[in-house]
Amino acid sequence: MELEYSLIKKRLQMLAIDNANGSTERERAEVEYLIGEFSASSPLRPMKACNVNFSAAASLTALIITYIIVLLQFKVGDESTSHCVCSRNETDVE
Repeated sequence: MELEYSLIKKRLQMLAIDNANGSTERERAEVEYLIGEFSASSPLRPMKACNVNFSAAASLTALIITYIIVLLQFKVGDESTSHCVCSRNETDVE
């Protein structure tokens, strides 16, 4: 992907140089904008399956951490209540 971005950027720069005199101000601005877009860092590509930008990756990380914390709280709460139930049953039996 990085190679594709750099190739597109080079071609856009050559286009800008070749058509510098024969293009309008708007066309030059659009080419400069595109050069800037392809100069930016490319998004994350986990196992080349999809594009993920950095803010989406941060949100996903926060979501996973929150989910793990909630699961741990349920597990801790479940262990403490199951222990209490067992101790009550043992006293009731005797």
